Amino acid sequence: MDPKTIELMKNFGGLLAMLAPWILLFLAIFRDDLKDILLRPKLILDIPNQLKTGERTVLRYSNGSEDLPCVYFHIRAKNKRRRRVASEALLIVERLEVIPDDGQVSRSFLDDLSIKQRHCDKRTATDIGYNHVYYDLFRITENGCLEILLAPPVPNNLICRLDGPGKIELDLSMIAINGKSKTKKLRIVWDGDADIGNTEAHISVDEV
Repeated sequence: MDPKTIELMKNFGGLLAMLAPWILLFLAIFRDDLKDILLRPKLILDIPNQLKTGERTVLRYSNGSEDLPCVYFHIRAKNKRRRRVASEALLIVERLEVIPDDGQVSRSFLDDLSIKQRHCDKRTATDIGYNHVYYDLFRITENGCLEILLAPPVPNNLICRLDGPGKIELDLSMIAINGKSKTKKLRIVWDGDADIGNTEAHISVDEV
């Protein structure tokens, strides 16, 4: 072996021996913190292709009003870590910006409002294992309204809908007691056409 290589290996070994006590001390002090970081759930948000077509259904009113055809668009939350459950997870809206083509921009920075879980009309914290959960991101109704589906209670002065062409920008994150996803920034652009039979031709949902 080359003498320079031998000398380099000796120096490296000496450095490692010198640092070893400090490394062990660091591991002893921060062992639980490191374990928590390494074993946290891995939460992600996505909108797979099969969700971009929307789900056609009707709104039924308890007061006897006529059923209203609509299309729901969903977003999916996934935990990609097998042996770590995300505890009491919520899909939180961090920023909501409503930008109608012919009106005033409404911009809200939030941290306590969440998106409704699919088929659920209230704020629901959910444990997510190595699987996925769907959320009702927004819906378009036949009477010409696009609405972000926030879980109640929603402030009366919060604007979260379009009644004509425009766009909505959202910052979303999945937050659990023991973990958080990266923020997903979405832009929803709608031309105002409420053709329930062909909604996809009039809307786009893109990550920004």
